[in-house]
Amino acid sequence: MLKGIRRSRFGVAILAVLICGGLSATAVALPAAAQQHKAVAAATPLKTAKTALRTARSAKRLARRALNATGSAGPQGTQGTQGTTGTSGTNGTNGTNGTNGTNGTNGTNASVPSQSASVIQDVSLAVEGFPGKKVVDLESSTGPGAVFLIAKQRGRIISNATIQLQETNSTDLMTDQLVECTQFAAPTDANGNVTGQFEPFGRSTNATLSGRPLSVGQLVLTGGKFVEAGNYDVAVFCRQPSGTAPIKATQADLTAQVAGISEP
Repeated sequence: MLKGIRRSRFGVAILAVLICGGLSATAVALPAAAQQHKAVAAATPLKTAKTALRTARSAKRLARRALNATGSAGPQGTQGTQGTTGTSGTNGTNGTNGTNGTNGTNGTNASVPSQSASVIQDVSLAVEGFPGKKVVDLESSTGPGAVFLIAKQRGRIISNATIQLQETNSTDLMTDQLVECTQFAAPTDANGNVTGQFEPFGRSTNATLSGRPLSVGQLVLTGGKFVEAGNYDVAVFCRQPSGTAPIKATQADLTAQVAGISEP
């Protein structure tokens, strides 16, 4: 059908061109004839030529309209294929920080084969019965973190202590003053609480002061004790068996450790 329309357009155009050509030829030929018949037919050819010119212009317009005419819209095309997958998105932002964890439980006391204690204090001694007053203790506190000896198996406690002594009298008593010190050990639980009695070990050591004002002395102790596996505290007690001068223990140093033994 489209081919037919195109052919009709070109036919109309060609016809219009032929008509214009024929009219032009007629227009040229008419003046020549008019010279022969000037008196009779002068007006007729001119009128005919104008009519032909109008007809040619009308045919030209029809031909232009035929060429510019548009066809009707065609049917809708089929749906296109699905597009390809899009590119990956950008990474998200970092999350916020988490909350703090809960506090951990208290740790247990570690195995302690050796411990030391040192105190600088005034412990006033007195004439009293055995064992006297405690002047230094390996364990200064109880609970988690308490200091005491831990024997993983049967062994021996070895302890050394040094006690500094001083008279505080203001006059010369002219008599000797006797001081006696002894080392003790006692079992404890896992938190350092004493679970038994303090028992002496090693030999008691004596020191003699002159009785003069502000006289000083020193007392050294060494001892050992067999123990079973367990926890132990070590301490030193001192007393004044005789004499009337006031005496104080001004400083005490204690070191104790657990040594293994060879089984027979």
